[in-house]
Amino acid sequence: MAKSDVPTFDEKDVPFAITTLIQSLITQLMQSKALTVEEGENVFDAAVKRAKKAKGAPDAARLIQHLHDNLNWDEYYKWSAQQKKKG
Repeated sequence: MAKSDVPTFDEKDVPFAITTLIQSLITQLMQSKALTVEEGENVFDAAVKRAKKAKGAPDAARLIQHLHDNLNWDEYYKWSAQQKKKG
């Protein structure tokens, strides 16, 4: 592949794209039942704890918490309960 064929991206868009992909991946894993809703939420909780311990990324924990808070956890838990009732 020639260098001119390789796309370039604005540096500020890369973290947003990565966080969006991770959030989408977790929700897809819950919807496919590869992760329970509780396990999906635990991924975010563990990431926040890990980010708080890390040095050099002071806003990482706050960003992860923001992503967590913007998911409709109540809806996922309701959906999960309905799936369990269906059997």
